[in-house]
Amino acid sequence: NGERVTGPAAKRYTEGIQLYNNKFSGRYLTNRQAAALRSNPKLRIYDNEDQCVTCCYDQAKALCHPDRRAANGIEQTPDVTNCKPNCGNIARTDTNIARAETAVSLHRSEIDDPATPLPMRARLEQRVTALQSIIDQHRCTGVNE
Repeated sequence: NGERVTGPAAKRYTEGIQLYNNKFSGRYLTNRQAAALRSNPKLRIYDNEDQCVTCCYDQAKALCHPDRRAANGIEQTPDVTNCKPNCGNIARTDTNIARAETAVSLHRSEIDDPATPLPMRARLEQRVTALQSIIDQHRCTGVNE
């Protein structure tokens, strides 16, 4: 719907969304069709709100699982608690970026609060810098899909 998508998995994300819309959207699925949906590697897309990313999960590229090459099968999912910013499975949408902007605003208000301890302020400033870099990169390189 016109959202911009960036990141190493941006193309896989848009292809997966298009495939889903063409094949499954708005339809009642039989058990067999639902199983096909779950097992299709192109449709393994996971939203990670805490990290402000969308994971287009390809087990062979997943940095969240150090032993990713050892296991095979569709039952493995991304470890959203161990998301790495340099992972090849990352796609960022405008929705992800809006979440990042909200987080930046929240962190800045925490930094400005005199009750926030200095070590926490430094940590929040690092997070703001990292998120702002992601936001800026998305704004400069986004592709409308």
